[in-house]
Amino acid sequence: MVNLIDKVGHFKYRQKPFNHLPIKILDSLILAYALNKLMIETKI
Repeated sequence: MVNLIDKVGHFKYRQKPFNHLPIKILDSLILAYALNKLMIETKI
């Protein structure tokens, strides 16, 4: 779980073109995507 969050954080800060977006909205989208992917992988 911590590893996933670290990867998400690393991905977020590497994406320079998205820096103009509100950080909270970007965090919400990335977190939602990560959690959704985690749930799908857990079900299998």
